[in-house]
Amino acid sequence: MTQNAPAYQKLCEQLDDLPGVGPSGARRLAEWLIYQSRAEALAEVLTAAAAEPLCAGCNTTHDVAAECRYCRDSSGRTLTVVANMDDLALLRDAGCRQPVWCLHGELSPSRGIGPSQLNIDAFVSRSREVDSILVATAATVEGRVTADYLIRKSHVPGDTCTLVDLLDRYRKPQT
Repeated sequence: MTQNAPAYQKLCEQLDDLPGVGPSGARRLAEWLIYQSRAEALAEVLTAAAAEPLCAGCNTTHDVAAECRYCRDSSGRTLTVVANMDDLALLRDAGCRQPVWCLHGELSPSRGIGPSQLNIDAFVSRSREVDSILVATAATVEGRVTADYLIRKSHVPGDTCTLVDLLDRYRKPQT
C-alpha cells in the first residue's frame, strides 16, 4: 500500500465528508485538485465565499450583511424552512413570496451534523419575528427529525410537509 503525505490524506478525508463522495471519489478529486487544477485559485474562491455575510432573513450568503432583496420583498407571517439552496430556488421560482429560511442541511448525527452546523440559534431568533413556521424537509428520517426539532425550538406554531407538497401549493392556480 502506498504511503501518502499527511496533507494529502487529510485532503482525502475532508473530500470524503462531502455529500455523495466516497473514499475512491475523494482520492480522484484530491488528485485532480493537486495535479490538474488551479488549487490556489479554488482555495481563494472558497475562502472568499465562506467569508460572505449571511442574510439575517433567509440564512443565505449575500453581498451585504443586511437582508437580501428576496427577504425585503417577501410578505407573510409564516416562515417556510427548507433544507438547501436548491429547494429555496425551486420555491422562489414557483412564486413563493413568503419569508423562507435555508438550513443548508438536515440534522444527521451519524454525519456529524448537529444544531450548531445548521445555525439553529439564528433560526430560533428569526422565528420569533413570525407567527408560525412551515418546515418542508425531505421525507426521510433526517428530514422528519429536523422538522420536529425546529418546531420544538421555534416557540411558535409549526407544521411540516414535503417540498413536493409545498411546491404543489404554489404551482396550482389559486381559485
